[in-house]
Amino acid sequence: RVFRWGGNVSGQNAMNFFAVLLFLFAYSAASKSSTRAISSQAWLLENAVEYNQIIFNPAKNNFLALANGDLFDVLDMSSGSPSIQLRFVLPLPGQMLAVSPDGNLVAVAHNSYVTFIVLSATPPYSTTFTVPVVETSSIIVVSRKACLWPSHGQSTNVVCVSLDGDYERCPARVHGGALAFLHPNRKWVYSPD
Repeated sequence: RVFRWGGNVSGQNAMNFFAVLLFLFAYSAASKSSTRAISSQAWLLENAVEYNQIIFNPAKNNFLALANGDLFDVLDMSSGSPSIQLRFVLPLPGQMLAVSPDGNLVAVAHNSYVTFIVLSATPPYSTTFTVPVVETSSIIVVSRKACLWPSHGQSTNVVCVSLDGDYERCPARVHGGALAFLHPNRKWVYSPD
C-alpha cells in the first residue's frame, strides 16, 4: 500500500517505510521476554554449565535440569536470570527427568537405575535404586512412583518403581519406544501405543 498525503511523494513513502520499520522493531523488542533464556551462550560460558534436559516445574514455578552429564539443578528465574537454587551430583549421567504433579518428587532415569530426589524434605535428599530397564523412552512420576517405558522390545512391560525401591512390572504390554502421558486426573499414566 502506498501512502500519499501530498508533498514529496517519494520522500513521504521513504519516511512511512522507516516509520513502519521502526514500529516493527519496537514491537518485536517489546514482545520479547524480559528474562534471558536458560540456554543462552553467555550464561553457559559464565557458569560452565550445559543442560541436556530442562523441564518446567509448574507447582514450584522453577526449572529442573540435567547438566554436564551427572548434575541435577533446580533453577530459579525470578531474578530475571537463572540462578541455581539446589544441586545434586548424580551417581550416573541422567537419561531423562520427570517431576510429580505436586512438584515435590523428581525422578531421573539412568541406565538400569532411577534416582529419586525428594524436594519436599528438609533438607532435600536423593536415593538411587536398580531397575530392570536399561534404556528409557519415557518416564512419569505419579503417586510417589516413577513409571519407566523401555526404549526397546516388541512387546514389553512398563516398570514402576516406588520411593522405597520396590518395583513392579505393569501387566499391560507396550511397544518399546512408546511415549508416556499423565492422565488429566493425575492418578493414571497411559500410552497411546
